[in-house]
Amino acid sequence: MEINVLSTKLSDFLKREEELYIPRFQRPYSWRKKQFEELWNDITTNEESHFIGTIIRYPVGKNKYYIVDGQQRLTTLSVLLAAIRDAYIDLGDVKGGKIDDYIKPDVTGSTESFYKINYENGEGGFNNNYRSIIDIPDSDSRAALPESQHISSGPSKNLMEAHKFFKLKISRMVSKGSLEEKKGSLLDLLKKVRELTLVDILMGDVSGAYRIFMTLNVRGVKLNQTDLIKSHILSHLSDSGNNDTYIEMWNKILDVLSTCPISGGIKEDDYFYNYLMSIGASDGIKISKKKTFEKYHNDIQDAETAYKYLKSLLEDVSTYRIVYEPAYNQASILRGDKTKRGVKNTNWIPPLEALQTFGVTQPNPLILATLRRLFDVGDRHYKQEKTQRLFSMIEDFHFIFTKVESVRGSKIENLYTRYANDTYKTSPRNGKQGGIQKIQDSLAKEFGEYLLEITSKESFVKKFPDVAKYDKSNDSNQKLLMYILRKYQPEFKELPDNPETIEHIMPQSEVNRLHKAVDEKIKDKNGNIVTDEWKQAEKERITRIINSPGNLIIVRKKTNEVDLKDKPFLEKQVILKKVRVSQDIPSEILEAKSWTLEDIVHRTEKMAERGYDEIWSFNKYK
Repeated sequence: MEINVLSTKLSDFLKREEELYIPRFQRPYSWRKKQFEELWNDITTNEESHFIGTIIRYPVGKNKYYIVDGQQRLTTLSVLLAAIRDAYIDLGDVKGGKIDDYIKPDVTGSTESFYKINYENGEGGFNNNYRSIIDIPDSDSRAALPESQHISSGPSKNLMEAHKFFKLKISRMVSKGSLEEKKGSLLDLLKKVRELTLVDILMGDVSGAYRIFMTLNVRGVKLNQTDLIKSHILSHLSDSGNNDTYIEMWNKILDVLSTCPISGGIKEDDYFYNYLMSIGASDGIKISKKKTFEKYHNDIQDAETAYKYLKSLLEDVSTYRIVYEPAYNQASILRGDKTKRGVKNTNWIPPLEALQTFGVTQPNPLILATLRRLFDVGDRHYKQEKTQRLFSMIEDFHFIFTKVESVRGSKIENLYTRYANDTYKTSPRNGKQGGIQKIQDSLAKEFGEYLLEITSKESFVKKFPDVAKYDKSNDSNQKLLMYILRKYQPEFKELPDNPETIEHIMPQSEVNRLHKAVDEKIKDKNGNIVTDEWKQAEKERITRIINSPGNLIIVRKKTNEVDLKDKPFLEKQVILKKVRVSQDIPSEILEAKSWTLEDIVHRTEKMAERGYDEIWSFNKYK
């Protein structure tokens, strides 16, 4: 393995007539304020030359190199140098302290210049945004610098924040003193930046570069499992001559994950971990997420295996997205294609949507393994109705386990890993055609036994009122509450132009009247003089009851906002009787003679009992 290692100063490294390229498959620019602060403090507080780590690169042409490691630091340092240059210009130095020699140097014997650092690809025109910082801005273009643009997130946003951070730090540094003193402060800062030391590791080829990359631990944003897996796979495929194809495959995987409309997209590390669990790679033994790369590293030792993994990861990523976004690519799912079997309907989707509402991820390996078999053209054994039943069972279990009893623990994760393993081992991909029924029956038995350990009807009824109280400001709470209420109004018919909303039977406006009545009380029902503490507790009880499930139903938006409004109960009841069928209004609301706090408490209790005995009961899976 050809290798050249040289310790050098940053100024010497940057002044070489060499162009540095960040490959399109490299991790996007991810440094944030924490890293900016650390770098700034390291530079400004150290009297001696500060070590900033290693740069790993390999040649791709004459005086052109790919950066394998160090792009985050090099990008940030070039932005810092640009900010110092602009400060020089503001102080009347038209040459900007000759800083362009480091970030946009001239070619010897020519009037041309080149960008020291170049990005092959980047979201939202990242390369253009970077160059707008590196280029010397005139008075007209300063307003067009990237930080003035409305970029809400992503690598470009991070880049803007870096530029903004360093400009602010430098402006504060030179805010006082004479012109010469200000220039002196800038020069001191520039000297410290130029004197930064690094280890320049020049490899002869890409595979060697990636092997070195994976063994070094350098300062910066800690490498995630995805970074390491990518480097390992691509290093084995680098000599095949199809690098662009493999890079495109990898980028498609990340694109499917990052574009999922859940907050922040799907975590890449989670996919690569759950993929392993779904193919039985753990042999029934839970592998720590922190050691995901170790498994890939041990399994992938040649180009053939690397391609097999890459191809399979790409094939499965769309299926994995369905775990988080159940309606994703629904038309294709129903239709099917050459590689995936179409399904008749999507009745198995609601349980997956429920799990997303719960914020549950433990079942993901089993869900991925099951969906893979459901869609597999060669696997006719996995039927939709069985898949739906399995997912519904997981849904019911986690409503009790996660939302009502709030239990956490590795036991359940190990359980899902084991059954995902069984699902994969009995698939046609392994030359077998095992059924889902045996897995389902066994899992139902284990679920039932586990629930007996952690809950009871008494516990469920007691905790149910607090599972999801009405809180308009809490979106996740509202989704969970809507999920619960739908279980009690399963025949509710929503109209496209008249969506469902949550209605309080006893109006929320009643809270103020009841609170006022509490304030006027002198004695409680037992004749005891009431205290301020008692009044506060009583007000909280009233608010809790009015916002509890027993006082809530689903109605259409128009019915809520136009017909019902804040009408008293008996007037609401007349209106609700008219829409009882289409909106599946519960009979206990329609038949009630009055609607008091006691009535609400009673209904909530009955809802809880029915929930335990019927709706989320495991008796239906025996």
